[in-house]
This record gives sequence, structure tokens and C-alpha cells, in this order.
Amino acid sequence: MATFDARAAKQLLAGQHLTVNDAPGLRLEATGSTRTWAYRYKSPISGLMKQLKLGAWPEMGLAQAVAAWIDAKAVRDAGRCPATERRAARAAPVGPAKAAEVLTVQQLLSLLAYFVIVAAGAVPVLTLFGAAPCPGWHRVLLDAVLCLAVFAVRGNLMELFRSTSGDGRVADFLRRGGSSQC
Repeated sequence: MATFDARAAKQLLAGQHLTVNDAPGLRLEATGSTRTWAYRYKSPISGLMKQLKLGAWPEMGLAQAVAAWIDAKAVRDAGRCPATERRAARAAPVGPAKAAEVLTVQQLLSLLAYFVIVAAGAVPVLTLFGAAPCPGWHRVLLDAVLCLAVFAVRGNLMELFRSTSGDGRVADFLRRGGSSQC
């Protein structure tokens, strides 16, 4: 097992480092306030010197640093670059559960269409069964227009705001003064 002097580690000045004799490439580097275990190696892919942070000292002791160094060295000895693999792992999506949480604009608008249909359809249904007071004619007209608009685009609200001219059906309709159909 490698020997390590904690007093020397505490006395390191910023920019200095300690090497571990039994673990080539393993070093403890100092900044102004922290000490970090790092593995310096020559990349088998590019031939350039690379550095991989293994952990912070004293949270990660010598034994854990040597274990992390052995793992990283095994990856490097297999002809791969540990730093590149770590970077790729961080950039990769976490998994299908994480990807499913992100909704697209079209999915959000479809959800909005569902709520518009439910909200617009609720007023006449509740009025029909006497569960709600009779709304004014303007509310019934607005709900009917919303229902017809959503029905006309088959629930795809994106179609209401998109057209071949690029402005959207609603904009085209308003520009024509509401006199012709979209």
C-alpha cells in the first residue's frame, strides 16, 4: 500500500501537488482552498495528456483514491479514455423515465386541447342537467366557437396557429375580417 503524509497534504500551496509513488499518475493537487485527487495519463486515443478528477481530499482518503485510480487505469489500459467516457456519460440522457418527463410542444398543446374541450363542453352539459345556472349568450357562443375550432383541427391546437403562409389560421381569419373560412 502506498504511503501518504496528511501533514504534507495540508501544507500544500496552491498550484502544488503530491504524487503517490505506488500509483503512477495519481496525485493530490492543491488550489487555494481545496485538495483534489486526480489521475494524469496520456490518452490512448489522442496521445495528449489528460487529467481525471477522482474526488476531494479529505472526504476521499488514500485507499478510496487508489481504488478509483485502479478503475480509471483499467479503462485507460483497455485503450479507452476515462475522461472522455465520463464526459459522455454525463451528457447522455439519464434514461427513459427522465426522457418521459419532458413534454414536447405538441404534447402540451394536445393536453391544452383536451382541457379546452372539457371546459367548453362542461357549460352546456351542466346547464342541460340543471347543475349550473344558464350562462349568458356570449359564454355559449364563445364555448361553441372554441369547440368547433378544436374539432375542426381534430384536437391539434398547433394547427390553429400554423398555416401555409406561416402566420396561422387564427391570424389568417382575423386578417380577412372573419368573413371567410380558414
